[in-house]
Amino acid sequence: MNVTSICPQQKYWISNAAYKKTALIEKPSSANVESVANAKDQKVSESNSSTIWEELSKKYNVRKATFDDIKAISRALYDAGEISLRDLSTLTFDFARATNDLKLHAPVPIPDRFDMYETKANSREERDWILEFEARAQKDLKYGIMKSYHSKMKCIEILQRLDNIKNI
Repeated sequence: MNVTSICPQQKYWISNAAYKKTALIEKPSSANVESVANAKDQKVSESNSSTIWEELSKKYNVRKATFDDIKAISRALYDAGEISLRDLSTLTFDFARATNDLKLHAPVPIPDRFDMYETKANSREERDWILEFEARAQKDLKYGIMKSYHSKMKCIEILQRLDNIKNI
């Protein structure tokens, strides 16, 4: 039995025969995974059969909502199968919690006025979430973070759909 390692730092050893067998296993390409995700997202965005959009647009105003409101909207849309898990996670990432975590655990002092949100909230912690996500998307575009940019643009479409229903 000829035993080799994959790299010098590797702690575990495998036989050449076992390595050759595992190398032959076809792994899904990122293009295949991405196309399945895009097809699912497209299917979700094409769904117009649900009344959840009208119900949520009557209950909430995405131009003047709290983060808790956005979490409730996102969860309801996800539970109804109207948005993807990626959309849910992008919409409900808690920037206030992330900001506080940075302030507590950063190796250097962070000023109290530091905030990860791109727009300001009013005294009731309400903000225009369409403007917030547009600003986040532009920041991602500026730094070339294209996957995140596209996720934010998808969230803008979701929020605009709710806003457009409200204005009809």
